[in-house]
Amino acid sequence: MLRLFKAEVIKNSHTAAAKTVVFMPVLVVLLSVFLAREYFMVDVLNWWYIALLPGVLAVIGSGVCRKEKKTENRNILTLPVDVKKVWDAKVLCAVRLLVFSGIVMTGLAMLMRNIVKYGMHVEYVLDIDNKTLITAMVILTITFLWQIPFCMLLDQLVGTLFMIVIHMLLYVVSASILSLEPYFMIFPGAIPARLMCVVLKVLPNGLLAKEGMATFALELLDERMVGAGILSALFWFIFLWFLSRKIYERRVFGK
Repeated sequence: MLRLFKAEVIKNSHTAAAKTVVFMPVLVVLLSVFLAREYFMVDVLNWWYIALLPGVLAVIGSGVCRKEKKTENRNILTLPVDVKKVWDAKVLCAVRLLVFSGIVMTGLAMLMRNIVKYGMHVEYVLDIDNKTLITAMVILTITFLWQIPFCMLLDQLVGTLFMIVIHMLLYVVSASILSLEPYFMIFPGAIPARLMCVVLKVLPNGLLAKEGMATFALELLDERMVGAGILSALFWFIFLWFLSRKIYERRVFGK
């Protein structure tokens, strides 16, 4: 299993997926610096988990399966290993890329927070300290895990273009609308945005989570939802992982 994982890491080390996990955090940080200024700490994170991170995971999901797709998974049959372990190695490789993107994003946001605040003398509308920023990125990493097996499987079933369209559409609807509902936990795409209401005090629409703001409700700040949301997200990740590996095995063997 470890050798399969290392092989996947090497295989994907210079791909578009590996470059995307660095390029996209740099892009969102720079856009926030030049377009947001006093809203930098609000927008840099909100834009990341509402729009850019799901896009990054779509690229990762497609990238880790690209070579096998070109041969319609026939090359997998030549390996003297369980096909499910091959899928597991791909999932873990994608998880590694997700974690790395979170580290890059956290480091850049912390760096630019100080540059904008002290170097440009900008007074933030909402100043998010480093501890809260790190907490938010850890929670986002955990609550986005489910998208890895989901995107990988969807890419296998309908192709990259349709996977990106379906994935982004479902996520945007879930994050912007369903995350505000009491039953948000049954929709994995709604969980990250809802938990950020509690952690960052920022609504999915980018407004501050306080009285008078559109879509604000006091229950959105319920801290009990953080633990429940994380557990729900982990359930979806495990469920989709095992479901996807079973379907992948059937596709490889043509069952």
